[in-house]
Amino acid sequence: ASSAAKSAALLEEVAEGRSKLGPEPLDYVRETLRWALQGDEQAAAAASMVEHEEEARAAQAAAGFNTLPNDPRGGLAGVGDITNRAGGYPYGAHVCEVEVDPETGQVEIAAWTGVDDVGLAVNPLILHGQAHGAVAQGVGQALLEEIHYDPDSAQLLTGSFMDYAMPRADTLPFIKTIISEVPASSHPHGIRPGGEGGTTPALGLVINAIVDALSDFGVTHVDMPATPDRVWRAIQAAKN
Repeated sequence: ASSAAKSAALLEEVAEGRSKLGPEPLDYVRETLRWALQGDEQAAAAASMVEHEEEARAAQAAAGFNTLPNDPRGGLAGVGDITNRAGGYPYGAHVCEVEVDPETGQVEIAAWTGVDDVGLAVNPLILHGQAHGAVAQGVGQALLEEIHYDPDSAQLLTGSFMDYAMPRADTLPFIKTIISEVPASSHPHGIRPGGEGGTTPALGLVINAIVDALSDFGVTHVDMPATPDRVWRAIQAAKN
């Protein structure tokens, strides 16, 4: 068979994923085919001048790639970027159950369930982890996190994590997250954002749940963060 025919066969195997060509024989095939497809005598002569040993090495590499070192072995892959200027907006719904101690104002989140539509879940395991972290971030702002300054000196009193309250493992229940996949029409792969699905609803969700739990006391509003002190004061104000 001619060099052009051999090259075409090798490239066909690459395209169909049947061969594992490394960079060296693939460069040879590409160069041989470039000369052969020019269709003139000079190109044919150049193609026929290729060393038989090099032809055999390329063919062997395409069939069994035994002559290649370990690094170049493996399938062919491509990497690209997509710049999408249209928004891919996610959708979702979260619900939670809270228990409030009216004597101390302490709030405990008893259960949490969220459904997030991400369009296409590329890696569901990582996506669930992102959803859990997003919920934790929102709960932290709703219940704990606040900047305090000394009223006389304006000195920041919560300048480290020793003083700035943040959610911990025992702050949260087991979070049940569900992934919904409705492809986004604004993205070629139907992908929507998925990392903030729990943060956005958590603020209103937690405060509304607390107010609902305290509705028998006449409480209609609690400021964020809903610390035990603020919850207790809201209960006392509603009673009076």
